[in-house]
Amino acid sequence: MEIKQLNDNKTDRLVQVLNATFGEIPFVGGVFVEFISSVIPNQRTDRIVEFIRLLDEKLNKHEQEIFQSKILNEDFSGLFEDIIESVLRSIGEERRQNLVEVFKAGLKSDKETINELRLVTKILKELNDVEVIILKSKSIRTTNEYHEFYQKHKSILDSQYLIVGASKEDEKRHYMYKGYMYHLVSLGLIVTQYEIKEDKNRFNDQSDFQVNPKDYKITEFGKLIASIIEE
Repeated sequence: MEIKQLNDNKTDRLVQVLNATFGEIPFVGGVFVEFISSVIPNQRTDRIVEFIRLLDEKLNKHEQEIFQSKILNEDFSGLFEDIIESVLRSIGEERRQNLVEVFKAGLKSDKETINELRLVTKILKELNDVEVIILKSKSIRTTNEYHEFYQKHKSILDSQYLIVGASKEDEKRHYMYKGYMYHLVSLGLIVTQYEIKEDKNRFNDQSDFQVNPKDYKITEFGKLIASIIEE
């Protein structure tokens, strides 16, 4: 059976189920069925097709032969399933390029490394485009490289600062930026650095200490992920 026919059959069955489910909700149900049956399947099919094209371009003949021999291997097939799931959820071509590189690395990896790559794939699936930019900015070491990168993504990276008299829109961007940072911290890609401030009490000669977040630093795991995500 051809891929197009298989996709059409699956879509037809999906539409039948949705029509039965939402048959008693004429307007909203009808719109929902229309959306699911036309937009989403086609969009996701396009992503798979694009990924297959990228693989065809990136894999040499030897790598293609390895792929054929390893596809039934339980460890590698698990990684491949994770990659396909990520492809279905990905939007930009750059992210699919990243997944191609993970796939290629898996072709020549042992079980332990494949498990590591599955974790990398899971993390890539968790990151949105803004978080990728923030993570990349933390991985840059030289001033010149950072300046060039900063200028390219100024509108995003400027949001880490909140100046006095900022507009409501700037406040919103700043708090969204902090939300992205919290997410990166929760994934173990960024770590919060704190400063301890001593405040001496002149009346009783005792000191109070305040612990405040000062900055964010990329972790070694974050550096690994950033090395895979190349612009």
